[in-house]
Amino acid sequence: MLVVDDQASVVELLRLLLEQDDRFGLVWSAHDAEPAILGATERQPDVVVLDASLGEDDGLALIPDLRRAAPGVAVVVFSSAPYADRHSARLAGADAFVEKGTDLDLVLDTIAEARRIVDLTLVEAWS
Repeated sequence: MLVVDDQASVVELLRLLLEQDDRFGLVWSAHDAEPAILGATERQPDVVVLDASLGEDDGLALIPDLRRAAPGVAVVVFSSAPYADRHSARLAGADAFVEKGTDLDLVLDTIAEARRIVDLTLVEAWS
């Protein structure tokens, strides 16, 4: 898993939650676009949790690059940016959207569901 957010406190919270949940494995992090692409290329995560606003970088615009770097990755936008919502995340190519401030159990369930759907799609593509 790769968590991409420019707020260190968000990254650490998600890392702790994801690593304590049996549905997820190791969690890496990046704070902006370049390390996110490098991390996705090197580590091939199955899920990227991405903030729509990464300081000077547009997280939504990063989605196609993440998909090229890690084909088959599930992308979950986790953001409170005023321009980010379920519709804009889907248009950008994300698999799911969760607003920051949402109940943490729902955040984890959404990430797990996005991963499951992408896994099923890959299985069907190879069948």
